[in-house]
Amino acid sequence: MTALALIDQARADGLELRRNGDKLKLSGPVAVVERWKPRIVASKAEIMAALSAQRSTWWRLHFPDREPVEVACVPPSTHDEILERYPDAVAAEPFVPERAGR
Repeated sequence: MTALALIDQARADGLELRRNGDKLKLSGPVAVVERWKPRIVASKAEIMAALSAQRSTWWRLHFPDREPVEVACVPPSTHDEILERYPDAVAAEPFVPERAGR
C-alpha cells in the first residue's frame, strides 16, 4: 500500500495525521489511534514525505497560542510552502471543507 493510500484510509477511519516539524502527530478516538499506530510508525518516513509533497487548496494551521485557523491557497500549496507563509504555525494539515446544509 502506498503512503497516500494509507493516509487516506486512516483519515477515513477517523485518524488525524499532521506533521509537527520532524514529528508525526496522530489524533482521534483512542481505539482508532491504537489500531493504526503500528502501521503508521512502520511507514513514518514515507508518510512524512507524502504529507510534505501533497498539495492542497485548504489547510488547517495549528498555533501554540490560539485555536487552529483554516486558510485557502490558490494555487494549491505544499506543507512546506504553507508553513513558510505562516511562520508562527507549528503544524498544518490539508482538509476538505464541508459545505453548509449537508
